[in-house]
Amino acid sequence: MYVYGMTHPFEPDKPLFTVEIAALGSRASAPLLRKWQAAGLLNLREVDLPGARGRSNFTRLSWRTTLRVAVMVEITRWGIPANMALETAMSFTDAGGPPLPPHGDETDEERRNRIAFGPRYRNPGEPFHEGETWLVFTNRTQPGRLENVRADRPFVSPRLPPESSLLIIDCRTLIDRVAFALQAAAAGEKKPAVLEKVD
Repeated sequence: MYVYGMTHPFEPDKPLFTVEIAALGSRASAPLLRKWQAAGLLNLREVDLPGARGRSNFTRLSWRTTLRVAVMVEITRWGIPANMALETAMSFTDAGGPPLPPHGDETDEERRNRIAFGPRYRNPGEPFHEGETWLVFTNRTQPGRLENVRADRPFVSPRLPPESSLLIIDCRTLIDRVAFALQAAAAGEKKPAVLEKVD
């Protein structure tokens, strides 16, 4: 059973999820994800298994790719184009600091990195170790940016024109929601809401 706020229970780079399961986890429709796959917007990683001859019903996606899809769906719900959503999602799911080894099993170099980066250390597709992990958009013409909001470094909104707004996606909450939905789908439950239109 998945517990909110815990690390996801999936191997990050093992191709586990069909497009249909990824759609349930991301609250999108499977046809939308197939459309994105055909357009190259899923940006499949080498660990994913694309379907033979473009048949998406045989495609298997890793946890990180499935999470990237969920981030893209969340971003496009706000009217941001899918190609910009992909770029922003990849800043979270495909980039990070070197992984932290279990305490006590680290080399001298790993120890220096841990001390140097401290709470800003994070694995791709995982939240920062301390504080909040947010994807922030200030407009629809530029990709969002990843922010680590902590008590010692609170988020300060950039100056915005009066008619503008700020879009913040809480990555930790999104990870929880997607992991919970994927576990429910794996158990045969189809409870996650499916959005009818997300372009």
